[in-house]
Formats: sequence, C-alpha cells, structure tokens
Amino acid sequence: MRQSVYRYIGIIPHVSKQMVCLIFADDAWWLPSWEDHEPRSWKAVRDVNAAMHDHFGIDVTTLRCFATTTDPANMLVTRTYEFENRSPAWTPPGRGRWVTRDALDALAMGDLAQRDLLIAWFSEQAQGIPGKRRLWARRGWFDATRNWIRDQVRMQGITLHAVEQVHTWERSCVLCAHTNDGNFYLKALPPWASSEVPLMRALASWYPRNFPAIIAVEPDRRWILTREFNGTPLDSAPQIAHWEDALRRYAEIQIGLALRQQDLRDLGVPQHPIEDIPTLCAALFGETDSVTPNVFADKGGLTASEMVSLRKAIPRITALATELASYTIPDSLDAGELWAANIIWTEAGVPLFRDWSDAALTHPFMSPAIFLAEGAGSLAETDAVDRLHAAYLTPWSLYKSTEDLQRAMAIASVLAPLHLAITYQRTIVPALEQRWELEQSIPNYLRMALEQLAALPDRS
Repeated sequence: MRQSVYRYIGIIPHVSKQMVCLIFADDAWWLPSWEDHEPRSWKAVRDVNAAMHDHFGIDVTTLRCFATTTDPANMLVTRTYEFENRSPAWTPPGRGRWVTRDALDALAMGDLAQRDLLIAWFSEQAQGIPGKRRLWARRGWFDATRNWIRDQVRMQGITLHAVEQVHTWERSCVLCAHTNDGNFYLKALPPWASSEVPLMRALASWYPRNFPAIIAVEPDRRWILTREFNGTPLDSAPQIAHWEDALRRYAEIQIGLALRQQDLRDLGVPQHPIEDIPTLCAALFGETDSVTPNVFADKGGLTASEMVSLRKAIPRITALATELASYTIPDSLDAGELWAANIIWTEAGVPLFRDWSDAALTHPFMSPAIFLAEGAGSLAETDAVDRLHAAYLTPWSLYKSTEDLQRAMAIASVLAPLHLAITYQRTIVPALEQRWELEQSIPNYLRMALEQLAALPDRS
C-alpha cells in the first residue's frame, strides 16, 4: 500500500542579518526541504527540529508553521515552517547561499509560491512583527524561557542539562527540560487561557494524585513548569476499565468542585451558563464567516442546508437548555475539550488530567459528552457506550435518578458541541493570527451538534 509523503520546507534566517538560506538545485533556487514517510502532527516540532540538524547540520527551534496542505492524488502533505537559527557560525550547505530581499528578485525560484512567501517574510522583518503573533513565535523567547527554567530548578538544587522544544502552535508551546533529577515540562499559554495557570496550581493542591505536580509558575507570562508524569495517554490505552476509572474519577472531582464554585470564580475561571447557549447560538448562526469560513469553503465548512437546519433548531435548543437546567445538577468545573489524549493513565494506576485551557464553570456534563463520543469510536467493546455512561453517571446518583441523569447526558450531547463552537467563535478564533489552525473547529462542532440533535428523541 502506498504511503503518504511528508514534505517539510523551512525558512532559515541569518542570525543577525535580514537574509534567508536558499538552495540551488535543478537550475533553480529553493527553500531548504526534505521528505519522509512518518505520520505526525504538524504541531509536534521536536522531530522537525531534529531533522533540520540531520539534513542541514543546523540547530533550530520552530517559530511557527505557515501552512499544511494536502495533495490527495499524489499522497503528498506539505508543511512550511519558520525557524529560529541557533547556530551562529552555520553557513548554507552545498550550493546554498544567504539571500537578501534585493537579491531575491533576480533569482529564478523553482516555486513561485515560495517567492511570495519570502516577499511577505522580508516585508514583515522590515515593518515589524504583528501584534497577534504569539510570544513563543518570536526570536529570543526560547532563550529567555530556558533561562527562567534554569533558575527555577537551580533553586531546588537541580542542574539543567538541556531544553528542547516539543510542540508549538497558537494554543500553546511546550518545552522539555532535561536535568540531573529527571525531566520537567514547561507549558506557555496565550492570553485568553491565562486562568489555566492559577487553576492548575489549585487543582494540583486539591487533588495531587490526579493533576501534574507544579514546580513553578510565571503568571504574567503564563508559564507552568511541571515535573514529568509517567504513564500512557488514554487514547493509547485500549483497556476500557481505564476509561471507566478515569470517567468515574473525573465525576468525583467535579462533584467536589461543585462546592468550590466561588473559589473557581476567584481563580478567574470563566462562567458559561447553559441558559445562555440558545441566545449565543442565534448570534453564531447569523455569522456566516464564523460558521462557514471562506478558507474552508471546500474543506468541511457547513452547507447551506446545514445552516438552515441549525437556524430552525434554535427553538428546540432553547427547550433543551431549559430542560437540562430543570434537573438542578450544580455547575462545576468543566474541562472543555476532554480528549482521551489529555488523560494519562499513570504508573500509579490513577488517571492524571492535563490541559485545562478551555476550562469553564458550567454544567458538568459538557465535556464528558464529547469524551463519550470519542470513546464510542475508540474502544472495541460492543457495550462500551453503556459502560462509559454508567461509570460517569453513577457518582452523580446522589443528585438525581438514573433515568434523569441519562436524559440530562443525552441533552448535554447536543449542547456540548454547541458550547464549544461558541467558545471558539467568541474567545479563541478572534485571538488567532493564523486562523487556519483552529477555525474549522466551529463547523465541525456544529455538525456534531446536528448529528446529536437528530439522534435525540423529541419529547415536545
């Protein structure tokens, strides 16, 4: 069977001058590139940085991915990155050379799209970095952050050996610090996720077995430094018992946090009442550019008929939100996107919950509804859905009957993707410089809501 080919293209800047590296081959000039067959996320840049060293002998960190495109006919995935040059004495290999903006016009480029990209890049260097650019996508950020990590571990008598970049995108940047006392991880967050810093610190103190151990935080720069946690992400653990135990523990934590609502507000956790969903949906469905982004018009944006279905569904969505509120299940902390990859089954045999950048104080059944949908497609057991539902809902039986809880979860399966689409539309996507990274989440979640709505028996 044919394998997909992954082509990586990179802008390598000079350390101190406004010049980039170009390679001469096949009678034309090209940005440095290489290919492999290993499928990996475009956000996972540890291997990308290592490949730059292997192919070109240069040490780099990744500033950002410009774009990732797919050519299905040729099974080709192309990814273009901008790097920070960390090898001051490095020179372009072979028939490569440093090129200025003025010299670019005289060169025969092998790909006109690369010329356009470089023209835009040089223009940005001359005019200044856009204000929306994430701090970790700017030169100098890595050095400043590495120095802060070194100081934090030194205060605990630990020696820092090296820091490497693990992944980067608009939502976060993660670095791994190697020390004489094991590994530590730093997560840097964007402004809209600033509440995750105090929240993670509080959760680690309230539930130390289920949240990463916090070594240090830098609230102003939105940095969280944690000790490495050993275990297996739940999406790589096919044992349904682990999924059940994780859901059960998640419910127990939510029940405890329902008594800490004021504490959560004081930490800056945003509040998203389910009663607001219908009004916010009506506003979202009227914003065509948000729901059917132009850049994705032919790649997953909602169709006209789907838009009509959503607008017609507003009265039913309103009724469902009212019904869910009538069950008087207390609001609690909700993780937002509770993906299995964000739950680690630790060596101690307990689940560890990470990534709370989307957390909100809202109806607790929001994120489990998303998690249950994922579990249904990931586990082999024919009764997986029923078992996962039972694992999560059983701790909530002190509030309602099994029948009421099951109905509440069924309603949440409709409202949860709507809640996430609203969050992306109001908070996340407007803050992005590169909207392509996350913009498609809005139509994806709305389509999920339509599917869940169609499957939910109408009691009206």
